[in-house]
Amino acid sequence: MLRRAGLADGMAMLDVGSGTGLCAWLGQEMVGPQGRVVALDPSPGMLEQARRRGVRERVVGFAESLPFDAGTFDLVTMSYMLRHVQDLSTAFSEIHRVLRPGGRLLIFEVTSPAGRGSRAIFRHVMRTIVPAIGVAASLRPSTFPMMRYWGDTIDAAVRPERIEAAMDRSGFRGVRHSRELGVFSCYRGVRAS
Repeated sequence: MLRRAGLADGMAMLDVGSGTGLCAWLGQEMVGPQGRVVALDPSPGMLEQARRRGVRERVVGFAESLPFDAGTFDLVTMSYMLRHVQDLSTAFSEIHRVLRPGGRLLIFEVTSPAGRGSRAIFRHVMRTIVPAIGVAASLRPSTFPMMRYWGDTIDAAVRPERIEAAMDRSGFRGVRHSRELGVFSCYRGVRAS
């Protein structure tokens, strides 16, 4: 998806809500030594995990108040964190501000299904089966409530049409939303020149 968004050697990328830095690390490999990738997260502990992964540039911060000059980045990514943003319009306006003309926003998110029956099945899987698998894989019972919380945040997340509308209001053009396997969402938008 990063390649499809146009990320290439020498470009500048900002990964908002980077967490453990997986997306930033992948982007760092793609932009090479001449490029720049910044992992931004409100949690110093998560950014420490990103450092251990090998992400070179890490900044503590929030999507709603990005500590960067206007027109700094070619690509801004957000992976599985949109549900933690307090104000979508403010966050998207900030992202629009730090992108260069023609720069792109790429968002990955898990979205619960729209249908009532599908949503009930999804909720059951995310509240029971996925946490149980997490406990089995980690051998730690404390994993269960954390994985259940993750499922609850997905279930309560902002619906795709509101996300698309907020992106559009913030000045993004060509706003698109697609789904894989019915629950993995990808949102794209471009800052007009």
